[in-house]
Amino acid sequence: MADNTTFTIKGLDSLNARLKGMTGAEIQKTLKQTTDKAVKYVHSQVPPYPAPPPASRYSRTGMLGRSINTQVKEVGSEIQGVIGSPIEYSPWVISSEAVAEVGAGPQAWMHKGRWWTLQEVVNKALGEVKRIYSEMLRDMLK
Repeated sequence: MADNTTFTIKGLDSLNARLKGMTGAEIQKTLKQTTDKAVKYVHSQVPPYPAPPPASRYSRTGMLGRSINTQVKEVGSEIQGVIGSPIEYSPWVISSEAVAEVGAGPQAWMHKGRWWTLQEVVNKALGEVKRIYSEMLRDMLK
């Protein structure tokens, strides 16, 4: 993906010790499901396309908006939730940070103030993401 925002869950060893009634596979499954729920929530918070600039004659395709997707993946012992777009130019439109992997971004001057960034979307969604994980932990510790 050209532009990604990643969450990493750490401290699983200490949590595992508290969850003696569950197998590692059950815990991993629960964490993956919760991470999927969290990244899908973040995705649901992506704003609509901004209005085109005044006097613009460019015909929008909507491809960037349709390309934004989510993924949950295991990296070593970590579970990562990712939201991003595989389109090469996405970092220049919807990223507040440079994306070293593709040598692109951050958001270009002509998009600032009109387009949102994925980092802004994630930051605004953090309260609900934390609530989603808190609910999962509460359910696991019952």
